[in-house]
Amino acid sequence: MSYRGAPILLTIITLSLPACNGKIDDTDGTTAETSASTAASTGPTTAATTGPTTTEATTGPTTGPTTAASTGPTTSPTTEASTGPTTGPTTGAAACPDAFPAEGAACDAEGLSCKISDCQSPCEGCNYVLCDGGVWVDGGSEEPGTCLECDAVCDFVVLAGCAGGPPDKAACVAGCMDTLAGACKLAFDQTRFCVGETPTFTCDDATRPTVVGCEDRFDALYMCMDL
Repeated sequence: MSYRGAPILLTIITLSLPACNGKIDDTDGTTAETSASTAASTGPTTAATTGPTTTEATTGPTTGPTTAASTGPTTSPTTEASTGPTTGPTTGAAACPDAFPAEGAACDAEGLSCKISDCQSPCEGCNYVLCDGGVWVDGGSEEPGTCLECDAVCDFVVLAGCAGGPPDKAACVAGCMDTLAGACKLAFDQTRFCVGETPTFTCDDATRPTVVGCEDRFDALYMCMDL
């Protein structure tokens, strides 16, 4: 019985060998598939994520357009608009002629207004001409200020009774008329305008007639008259 059983046992062992080889092959196949799967998932993922996103999409386009758009155009227009046009018209502005222009004379500065008297005396006012349509026309006037005539102002001067002033009204009026006809007329006009219509005269330290608030005008007048 034991001898005959040996071939049967050998046969069983022999038939079992292909089955073991199959399991080994199955295991190797599974391992290969797993490795291939891992390689497939790792490779493309890294390439797709890292490459395009960081370098090309973010850095490149953003820097270029921003610099060109904000830096370049801003500086030029500002300088050109504010500096250029302002200087020209101001420098070439028309001026009144040295001599007082006469009405009806030709002119080439449309709208320009010029005085036709010296306009320095506040007692005389001032007249103007206007360049209109190529000729000088009446441009209006400034009314003269209030300045007392010699007869009126001398009433107030004599009332003060200053030792350095005129002794009476007649002397005052004569001296007033002479002053208006002489080189000190402008200083006298400015003094008469300053004192107003009802002045109160007092005597200064040199005993000359003066009015409070107009001392500087009287000092200039007396200096001109060598008094």
